[in-house]
This record gives sequence, structure tokens and C-alpha cells, in this order.
Amino acid sequence: LGLGAAVRELVARTLERRGAVVDLDLDDAGLGPGARSSLFQVIREALDQAARRGPPTGVEVALTRTASGGVELVVRDDGAPERRQAVIDGLAERATELNGTFSAEREGDRTVIRLLLPPSATTL
Repeated sequence: LGLGAAVRELVARTLERRGAVVDLDLDDAGLGPGARSSLFQVIREALDQAARRGPPTGVEVALTRTASGGVELVVRDDGAPERRQAVIDGLAERATELNGTFSAEREGDRTVIRLLLPPSATTL
């Protein structure tokens, strides 16, 4: 069914039933199956952790193409700040396995997870 359908199902099971408003913008056209699977795992972990910390009232998940042909995944939530470094370390490790870069930071009242994959990682 694709990455978009899988993420929508995940959101319905984990966040929407708890009352969170979720904004999805996923451009997964042209991604290889390995990239889709890896990105789903990152999204799943980020959303699971947001639900455990929060629960958040608002979440945004965006997957967009970069000018160089890679992709950028951004997950924002207004739940409580992440308290466990192991969660962040695990997501960072997954990004490294994909030759990507990862950041997690607090921007105002939101936790922002960002994963940037190079073009070579999107065709896996």
C-alpha cells in the first residue's frame, strides 16, 4: 500500500485515537522499498515516543525531496520533551546506517526530529 498508507494507519492507531491532530505531507514517489521501510521505522519510533512522552495535541510529519535528489523527513510534536537519550541515539544510529544525517532538538514547545538522506540512500 505504500509508505503514506502505512503511516496513516500508524497515526490512526497511535495518535488520533488519543485526540492528537496529525498533519501528514509525504512525498514518497521514487523511493526504493528499503528506503521506505527505513523511513517508516523512524516515523514509527518518533510517533511512539511522542505518544509516550505527551501525549501531544499536534503532530506534523513531512517527507520532502531535497534539491540534490535526496529526502528530508521532519517529525514535529508538541508533547513533553524527550527524556531518554537512548531513543535519540537509536534514531541517530538508524540515520547513520542509511548514510544520512540526524538531528533532534527542541524548538519552542515542539520536539523536532529531522533526518536527511542523500540520493544514494533513497533508491535502496
